[in-house]
Amino acid sequence: MSHGHRASARAARKVLPGGIAFGCLLLAVLLAGCTRAHYRQQADQEVYALIREKNTDARVALTNFSVEPPISSRLHDPNDKDKPPPPPDDPDAHRYLQVVDGKKGARVWEKRGQPVPVDDGQWRKYLPYDEKGRVRLDITNAMHIGLLNSRAFQQEREDLYLAALDVTFERFRFDVQFGFGSSTLYTETRPEYYASTGAKPAGMTLKKADTASHTQADRIAATGGELLIGLANDVVWNIKGPGEDTFSSVANFSVVQPLLRGASRAKVLERLTLSERRLLDNVRQMYQYQQGFVVELVTGRYPGEGPTRSGAIGSAGLGLLAGTPTGRSATADAGGFLGMLQEEQLVLNTEANVAALRTTHEQLQSAFEAGRLSSRLQVDQALVSLYRGQSSLLSARAAYKARVEAFKMYLGLPPEIEVSVKDPLIERFTLMDPEITRLQADADAIAQHSRDRDRVRTIPQLKTLLQPLEKIRPAIMQQWDEAQQDLANFRAVIAQRKAQMKTLQNRPEVAEAGLNPKVLQAESLDDDLKLVEQNMTRLKKQLDGALSVLEHLSGQLDQMNVEEARDSVSSATSELSSLLLELSLSQASARLQQMMLEPVAVTMESALAVARENRLDWRNARAQLVDAWRKVETDADALRGDVSITMNGDLRTTDNNPAHFDEKTARLRLGLTFDTPLIRQAERNTYRQTLIEFQKARRDYLLFEDRITQSLRNTVRLVDLSLVNFEIRRAAVESAIRQVDLARLRLTEPPRPGVQAVFGATTARDLLSALSDLLDAQNDFLKSWVNYYVLRMLLDFELGTMKLNQAGLWQDPGALTLNTLAPAKEKIAIMARDHLTPEAP
Repeated sequence: MSHGHRASARAARKVLPGGIAFGCLLLAVLLAGCTRAHYRQQADQEVYALIREKNTDARVALTNFSVEPPISSRLHDPNDKDKPPPPPDDPDAHRYLQVVDGKKGARVWEKRGQPVPVDDGQWRKYLPYDEKGRVRLDITNAMHIGLLNSRAFQQEREDLYLAALDVTFERFRFDVQFGFGSSTLYTETRPEYYASTGAKPAGMTLKKADTASHTQADRIAATGGELLIGLANDVVWNIKGPGEDTFSSVANFSVVQPLLRGASRAKVLERLTLSERRLLDNVRQMYQYQQGFVVELVTGRYPGEGPTRSGAIGSAGLGLLAGTPTGRSATADAGGFLGMLQEEQLVLNTEANVAALRTTHEQLQSAFEAGRLSSRLQVDQALVSLYRGQSSLLSARAAYKARVEAFKMYLGLPPEIEVSVKDPLIERFTLMDPEITRLQADADAIAQHSRDRDRVRTIPQLKTLLQPLEKIRPAIMQQWDEAQQDLANFRAVIAQRKAQMKTLQNRPEVAEAGLNPKVLQAESLDDDLKLVEQNMTRLKKQLDGALSVLEHLSGQLDQMNVEEARDSVSSATSELSSLLLELSLSQASARLQQMMLEPVAVTMESALAVARENRLDWRNARAQLVDAWRKVETDADALRGDVSITMNGDLRTTDNNPAHFDEKTARLRLGLTFDTPLIRQAERNTYRQTLIEFQKARRDYLLFEDRITQSLRNTVRLVDLSLVNFEIRRAAVESAIRQVDLARLRLTEPPRPGVQAVFGATTARDLLSALSDLLDAQNDFLKSWVNYYVLRMLLDFELGTMKLNQAGLWQDPGALTLNTLAPAKEKIAIMARDHLTPEAP
């Protein structure tokens, strides 16, 4: 060994402990990598940047997208995202974390801390409460709560995130890939080994450390070529024994470029291209799902599929979204928030019906006691109808509570949270004012109690019973003022109503139904208005008279005996209740006639043309068909022969110096490899399968278009039908109100002088039947309007023209016509392509 080499060996031995320590430290750092939080945040940044990149369409507005629920959400996890504490475990199952099959479990589970609740309840303080501590549920609050807490909506957010995560990996595959690795081997050879082999003199113990490391950079080109550049180092330290330290390095590279099979950009870039296109589809699908979430929340209808990592993004379509025409309303009942509001209104209608039945029973009871009924049969018939109505009311209230709890679950709220459901959207269809219903109930209660000889035995007790009447008069006057406002609203819309009715007269559905021309006769509105005005004028006088009688009666009670006073109070309060019922009916007529529907004037052809231009799922379907077509080309690449150019080389160091590369050691190899396409059985089968799958994709696309066409035609047909059906339902309610009026008048008309008036045998039955018909007509009318509102929303959604406001709610476009649905240039193109005639503005 030369003097220089011996010196370097001595120096290496001196620095060896420090070098090993540094190497171990470097190895520990490299093996540990970055923190969990770093990787999570890095993934988030790349994913959110990708979603923003694909979110360039003005019709797709996924603003501030985040997969993490905010602190105000029930789904928010306040714990460490990367090292979450354990949730509560089952005690029996937990034992297997401590000891499993007699083996001690991992200690890591004990280090995660104590279990924490899955729901800490902090999100509750962000809910919108009313003064009674109940959550206010109007349509805006419901949407806000649903977007925050819906498990289904969060699932779709996560699916979109994962679809974007796939793109980050596909892009990463074409980036430069750096790698570094190192291995250190310590060898100690005892003298006995050498004695047995004779390789070295006996009695010599040899110790050495061998460290090999490598660094490389690898990149795949879009043409299919691959470039690899590497640097390897090998260091051998002789710690004890003969020999000297060795240091060497090798720099190498390798290039492979296919020329036929695997060389086309179509094949090489396919996975990246497909993931990028799928992400674009998923961003669109997420926005359409958000629109569909609004539709489902408001109407209860299926919103369609959300984002997915697979290729079948929304390929199933939405089906027959508006449902098959059934029943008297021709459409399926509404669900969601509207269905809940409708259920609430049905309860109010039933309450009004029960109040009317109670008033009827009180009148018949008074008539029987006055000798105007020859038999008690009619009183008992009214009582049975009252009991039946009360039972129906209890059932309706229970059904409403069940629907509210189901809706809370849909929003992501626990069912035990108390809510207050109220929204002005449905209040306009409260034909029978609930306040008048309560006033009727108060008057009926006084009438019923006044006849109770066990409850009212003295005049002072009767006076106490009449005390609530002091508050009834101002309340009745307030209801009178509201009725007058409803009458004014009726006058204000007569011109619009007449124009709408003239338009409907030409509908083919009118002729098909054989509808009575009077239902759509515009001039009949003037007669209806005049009748309501006359009734209101008469009612004002009668109500003033009835209240005056009660006030006068209160002052005269001390001069009357108990029986006479009891009969007088019962008769006067029954009369007041009857007049309140008539006021409620007249107000209902005024409210009924002022109802208007937003017009829809879209032909089936124009609807299909608008949808073709605007529906995001239709655009996705076209893109997926192209992907199936492109797969034919990429799979055909595997049928070609394999011809590749290969080139590699290396350069080594000399003089035991890891940095002294000597050109004399350089080697360069250039080659050509090829594989003839003689055996391509698997590739042939795959290619043939791809051709068949493309034809299947074509058929699926045709089916997708047919489903859209079928659903749109059905929705437009139902909209047209509902416009006419709404007027039929309106006429049915008006007719039912008149039936109740006529039947009630027969019950309240005074006897002629000198004649003992006795009611007919069917008087009670006719009135009870009329009240039942009125309840059914009211409910049908309400359903007709709700279903029309649902259909308009569904049509806007199906056309792809739905817009959401900042709160995520549907922006009602008002009238739906080709003029309002499509921009001018787009409208001209649609009309030209589909041979349409211009629509009137």
